[in-house]
Amino acid sequence: MVETKEGKLGYVHNSRIRYKNGNESISGKWNANSECENPIGIEIMKNEELIICVEPNQYYIHLSKVNSNDNIISYRLKSITGPVGEDVFSEAYINDSTVVTLERKDNFKIKLNWLGYYNKINGERQYSEALISNQNPVILYKCDK
Repeated sequence: MVETKEGKLGYVHNSRIRYKNGNESISGKWNANSECENPIGIEIMKNEELIICVEPNQYYIHLSKVNSNDNIISYRLKSITGPVGEDVFSEAYINDSTVVTLERKDNFKIKLNWLGYYNKINGERQYSEALISNQNPVILYKCDK
């Protein structure tokens, strides 16, 4: 549903919607290859929180926006939910350190840079398995064009 400046409500197919800041076009299914096997889901919420759903394991990484400039947006860890959440989530990791940057190349290609969890207790980055690729940063292609 969309609303005009005059307050009228209506419906428009999502392929016709263009957002002012362009961040919403990042929401969708993404993968590092064109086959889109085991894609990850990325969603930017209205409060600018980023949620990454790693579907094969069904866990969700909740991130809060730290800052943005040009097409690069930085995020910090807010929480992890799902089966691996108990293994990874700890108060030691919740802070203002950037753990992910997203750079929008165009509406169908983004660069995701996973910096690793920052442990504020020992002052070190802790790298986990790559989200969807052994490359970092990785170029992701939108699956649901």
